[in-house]
Amino acid sequence: MKKYIGKIIALYVQSGVEAPLRDTFHQWLADGRFPEEKKDALLQLWNSTDSTPADNTWTSLKSWIRKRQLAKERKAVRLTVWKYAAVMTFIMAVSGMYIFTHRTPENITFTEYFTDYGASDTVTLPDGSVVQTNSASLMVYPHNFGQETRTLYLSGEANFKVAHNTAAPFIVRSKHMAVTALGTEFNVTGYADDDNVKATLISGSVRVTVADNPTDFILKAGEQFAYNTQRKTYSIRKVNLRNEIAWQRGELAFRGATLQKILAALEHKFAISFQYNTAALGNDKYNFHFQKEASLEEIMEVIETVAGPFDYTFTTRKGAHNIQ
Repeated sequence: MKKYIGKIIALYVQSGVEAPLRDTFHQWLADGRFPEEKKDALLQLWNSTDSTPADNTWTSLKSWIRKRQLAKERKAVRLTVWKYAAVMTFIMAVSGMYIFTHRTPENITFTEYFTDYGASDTVTLPDGSVVQTNSASLMVYPHNFGQETRTLYLSGEANFKVAHNTAAPFIVRSKHMAVTALGTEFNVTGYADDDNVKATLISGSVRVTVADNPTDFILKAGEQFAYNTQRKTYSIRKVNLRNEIAWQRGELAFRGATLQKILAALEHKFAISFQYNTAALGNDKYNFHFQKEASLEEIMEVIETVAGPFDYTFTTRKGAHNIQ
């Protein structure tokens, strides 16, 4: 079985298939069957690529594995939001590297940089551009970044302050979307477990392209491009930039967000896992803004006051919070 699963994964990442076959593969990868065989096949594939992890990559991977072991020990699991976020991040990055390598005749090595759950990092790229990454985000870029090309791959959320270089456009590729800039600051959100991807322009100008759409979208400062990968719909609107980049200040800002979206953000922020009945949450939308100093207990108390009543308990084991 392990050999069979390894062949399926290797065939997928080498082919660069498009939706809906890609979506079917992702569902199969995360469906809970043969978890150890899939993990071993992914690790073998990762080790076979010509890539170099950043200083924090293996530390973050070990942290994720510890969380995974805790999740396996829980008995009464109804739904775990992050059940496949990490493995999806992993396979998306590997797929991106294989597609990039197969399209380029020369031997290219890569650096992958993973920001752990509950953390944020600041990275200076080889071309001088500065990137601030949000929690549970993976960034992959070639070692020669800035010499002939400035293309990187992102799964998660990051803010980019791009060094000016008209000869080499700066391109960020995420789930179903590519953002191109010459010299500017912008924010990209594209987590593997979220159907929505966003690009928010803070200053300068960017060009946004999405899969299966021949149109290029040019953003102005203060505008956000949002694309739903399931419905294939998009919107461009003016946004409050301070709220959009609140995560860079350690704050949490929600505007018109469902409880499911809010809980997913709290999982990233506090490195925890919520277990809950999706149907019980409903589709009501809420506005919240929490300061950097707000604890998880304080945040949950406010949410319960506004959206309740609902019951929740904090278990003694870190990372397991039950909501009913």
